[in-house]
Amino acid sequence: MKRIEFADIEQVWRSYQELGSVHKVAAQYGCSHSTIQHALKRAGYRLNAEKWTAEEDAQVTAFYRETPPEKFDIAILASTLHRSVHGIHMRAFRLGLTVSRSERSKSLRAGQAGGKRLQAHQKVHGHARGMAGKKHSNDALDRISQAGLKAWAMRSEEEKEARNLKIMRTRAERGILPPQRLKSSWKAGWHIIGGRKIYFRSSWEVNYANYLQWLKSLGKILEWEFEAETFWFDGIKRGCVSYLPDFRVTETDGEYVYYEIKGWMDERSRTKIKRMAKYHPAVKLIVVDSKEYNALSKKMKNIVPGWI
Repeated sequence: MKRIEFADIEQVWRSYQELGSVHKVAAQYGCSHSTIQHALKRAGYRLNAEKWTAEEDAQVTAFYRETPPEKFDIAILASTLHRSVHGIHMRAFRLGLTVSRSERSKSLRAGQAGGKRLQAHQKVHGHARGMAGKKHSNDALDRISQAGLKAWAMRSEEEKEARNLKIMRTRAERGILPPQRLKSSWKAGWHIIGGRKIYFRSSWEVNYANYLQWLKSLGKILEWEFEAETFWFDGIKRGCVSYLPDFRVTETDGEYVYYEIKGWMDERSRTKIKRMAKYHPAVKLIVVDSKEYNALSKKMKNIVPGWI
């Protein structure tokens, strides 16, 4: 039976938070689920099946009711309680602090314009086309799919690009634009820095985030954020249509300064930076290349907490 050493326990806990099951984690590490259970308990972590205390319930309730939306991050509470994010979600639901997806969907549908009137009408007269409770056949779904593909194929390249750009803008405005994780390496992963759980694509980004957090602790900057703002290149429909800098730093005078960590500069990156200067000349962007990063690493790696 494989023994999980204490040096590995943090990674084991992160795997448990992501997978939500000691059995799945055990399969990942090639050991029994009891080995995972004992290792996590010895390190002081709490499993989803363990009984919740009144104090923990009070902390969860206060967090859900009192934390403003812009600061609501379950990872922070999970770190405090030594519980998994999934376990906290489940507990919040049982405490009546959240609703299930089906209940939320019903509530949203009921709140739509005319939704209640339509439901009342259908209760008396039935569905207008007699389709209540019925589903599309596989053949019908296939025809709908083919019709959609045909309609898309009939659009011009300009129409397709405009449609895709509109989708990207909408997702960015709603905060659901997926992070750019192309060419991620084995060094990519989740890290908690300054109480925030963030996905970084490289150890350079992790170290620079730790460096900014250190500067913040000394009062040399007010705040730092990772991939906080997307800049659009209006009028550009092909290639690089937007740019998302790695870090946004708020200086002590309230000014924003943006930082891009670039170990190597490809053609796409050069294009983005050139277009940034052209379309957003008032934005202060600083590119930290390999030479500058290595100089910073040599100076700060033994000073900044968490430098890897």
